Amino acid sequence: MNDSRMHVCLVCHTEPDVWDGGFKSIDVVLPVFLDKISMVQDHRGNSPKITWCLTNQVIKHRPEPFLKLLGQRHEVGIHSHYPGADGNLEHQQEINRENLDRFGEWLPELYRTVVDAGFPKSRTQVTWMFAYRDSMTQVLSETGIDIDCSVCYGGAHYLPDGFLLADSRKRSTGKPYRTSISDHCIEGDSAVVELPVSGGFGDYWIPDQEGRFEYFYPIASDDEAGKMIALFIRRMGTLVYSETDIFHIHFHLYEFLLPGGVDESRLDRAVMILQNIVSDNRVSFSTVSEAVDDWLTTVPEQE
Repeated sequence: MNDSRMHVCLVCHTEPDVWDGGFKSIDVVLPVFLDKISMVQDHRGNSPKITWCLTNQVIKHRPEPFLKLLGQRHEVGIHSHYPGADGNLEHQQEINRENLDRFGEWLPELYRTVVDAGFPKSRTQVTWMFAYRDSMTQVLSETGIDIDCSVCYGGAHYLPDGFLLADSRKRSTGKPYRTSISDHCIEGDSAVVELPVSGGFGDYWIPDQEGRFEYFYPIASDDEAGKMIALFIRRMGTLVYSETDIFHIHFHLYEFLLPGGVDESRLDRAVMILQNIVSDNRVSFSTVSEAVDDWLTTVPEQE
């Protein structure tokens, strides 16, 4: 029997709204989003359970909805915008850029904030704008985080002024791997499993094999949604006998919110994407921790 399988993990970068720093998307979009995706089920009868990676501001000011979700098999992780940004828009890249090399000082503080808010100790974290430095792997491991979801493989991300946020050109695939301490793009024996970004709802960057990306917005139109589905189908085509793979979809709640309110058409396209990718009986919805734990049991068979 071919017991190859693909886990589909939805990772929400759960943060204040990008336009005003408020929480309307959590208050308004979250319940509608959960209701919509509950209509989609995998071959086991399970609807998606999200890994909600929370920023400092969400932990401090809107923890209640996510505390309630813990009892429904959802998972909470860390979205590591600089914690000192409380009171400022965490999307201001100057704040994050100035503190990027102090990751080892402030990630433990953010980790404690999550625990103090009543959440279990986090296993999963994602940085902002796919930012990563090789030194972060050791910091994550020492903090107790063993799963990272930050790498957008196959290219380099820069700010408009040329500041390098991340360089993952050495990775040619979105498949999970255990990172090296010295180079986050190389497989090694650190305690941290990297789960690269494989797709998205609001936006995604397809590597062009030359270090750049083709940007598209999957929920913006049916054609763009089709690109996301085609990307997943190509990934499924690489699934080999007895392999366990993980397809990581990232998104933000505010991507479904327009000035007039919740955009139902964008929510419907997200549902359509999920319905298409889960039609194969090798595909299952999982949280990040569930998927990585399953992947770890089959790693020796893949080598």
